[in-house]
Amino acid sequence: MASCASNCACCQRHAVHILSVQQRALDELNFYRKLLQLDPLASLDAFDSSTAIDEPISSINRSASFETMPPEILDRIVQFVDGKSILSLCHAMPYYKYISTAMFDFAHRFPDDYYKPSELWPDLYFPTIRNDKTKTTDFPIQHLHAAGVYSRIVSKNGGHVHVPCSKNVLNYLGALPDVLSVHNGDDGSGSGRADFLRALADANKRIQSCTIGILMQDSALMQDSSLPEEALPLISGLSYLEIDVPEDVSEDNSFSRCLTLTELGFAEPLGLEDCAAHQRALNELNSSAQLLQLEPMTCEDAFELSADDASVESTLCKGSITCSAGLETMPPEILDHIAQFVDSDSILPLCHALPYYKYISTAMFELGHRFPKLCPPYMLWPDMILHMPQFKMPQATDVHAAGVYARIISKHGGKFHVPCSQNLLNYVEVLPEVLSIYPGNVCLSDRWATFLCGLADAKKRISSCRLDSYKVADDWDGVAHQLTRLQIQSLKWREESCLPVKIWNALPFISGLSYLELDLPEADLENNSLSRCLTLREIMFRRLLAYTKEGSAKNIVQLIKGSRIKKVWCKKPQFTEDFEALKTITSGFLKHGWHKEELGVHDVRVCFVYRHS
Repeated sequence: MASCASNCACCQRHAVHILSVQQRALDELNFYRKLLQLDPLASLDAFDSSTAIDEPISSINRSASFETMPPEILDRIVQFVDGKSILSLCHAMPYYKYISTAMFDFAHRFPDDYYKPSELWPDLYFPTIRNDKTKTTDFPIQHLHAAGVYSRIVSKNGGHVHVPCSKNVLNYLGALPDVLSVHNGDDGSGSGRADFLRALADANKRIQSCTIGILMQDSALMQDSSLPEEALPLISGLSYLEIDVPEDVSEDNSFSRCLTLTELGFAEPLGLEDCAAHQRALNELNSSAQLLQLEPMTCEDAFELSADDASVESTLCKGSITCSAGLETMPPEILDHIAQFVDSDSILPLCHALPYYKYISTAMFELGHRFPKLCPPYMLWPDMILHMPQFKMPQATDVHAAGVYARIISKHGGKFHVPCSQNLLNYVEVLPEVLSIYPGNVCLSDRWATFLCGLADAKKRISSCRLDSYKVADDWDGVAHQLTRLQIQSLKWREESCLPVKIWNALPFISGLSYLELDLPEADLENNSLSRCLTLREIMFRRLLAYTKEGSAKNIVQLIKGSRIKKVWCKKPQFTEDFEALKTITSGFLKHGWHKEELGVHDVRVCFVYRHS
């Protein structure tokens, strides 16, 4: 078949189509940007997805939550989740709990092997129970409410709710969503199908897909037998028609009067090998194009989207998102948020599945293959500990690879843990702006002071700093002074002993200190510095339950009196006496206006929160 000339009518129509697709993509992108409080883009040329890799997301930290996103975004995200992942998402995010609750309430009413989660999402085939006596499909009335609630959730999130053509469905029609898909049921007669569809029309139901040979107000019709073409123009909103083979279309058909019909499917594509049938289909489509005041198509190439069209088309979000939509159609801002909630077992499969995340796996490999024993994949995400020998100068390329990957970790809300090492100071400029510090091999306080001084000079911020008396031996003055030069969010004392007095006195001068971890309450200190720590909000006593007595809660309240601390943490009880201690201290805290906060079953800590009056 002759190729299409560059200035022919179908190519001009093709160009107009591309512009239309690009405009819809721009509108969709600006919709997301508005929700994220970003300025709208004037054109797609102003958008460069590569910048999302280099530019850090503003104020994303470990406490950032998926649930901080607007409900409009969360509702769109769930439409991209398949049946294998929906329950995991619902368990991870309380916002989606209504989905899993309705799913369980619906599915547990049927035998264990009747439904699997993958058969409940994103589409739902309405359950029917075969009645052998009446030869009909019944639905137990006691399950009606649960079925109605869950089917409306599926429909709301872009899924299809499939119901059989059965008069029994009409008994609970009011509980079903407004949009349905109809498939063959037990009522095979023409009159039975007509009555069923008439009832749907009377109930103002809209049909997404219909697989029976009766016509009604419909948006998609799939035929299994001969095509009753005379009724096609009367179907409101018909946009897609599937027939068996091209020969089923008569020479004088009604396509030209179907003003909304834009897609035609053939169940047997081999029929397209018949050039005569293909030409008839082309002529018919041109008749429809003429009615729509479009230029006629002159070759079969006009049926196909180019690669450019397909790439632009995939970025669209056409109102009701179906299960064929991909994660990559989402804006980079959303994809960057999603990566923060992926664990170490899933990060590599995610990177392999979505090319957008390839920069993560590439940087992970560049770092991991240099330290194969120290950096297996499960130790690289979402947090990473950099193992570096204290008395061996690292290779510059190794530190550079660590720096590149560290910035990616930091961008996605993870923590990059570095040891106290003077050698590391030679490469401090390649490290991210936010670090977590652990003692490493250093056992002399003067080296600790030197290391902290180097970080302070480089204006690094510390998300977490661990100290112990074994690694910082004697000169606490120097260490305390350098701590006051740094911005430290969390300070952890790891020894089973009292915090050195020099560090106590330095606490009020540590910028940004919001979390302090100690071994036990130290109420015997004469000069309590906690009341002067203006940003300190949380404190933890690791072995609190091991030494709890009557009045322990009172001592803690006295210790934090005058401070801005609102949460007190301790480790969960492990032994019988620890549970008794927890009861004692909980009772004591309640007397002073504190209550025990309920945490997840996997949390290893207990939290007491101050109850505001």
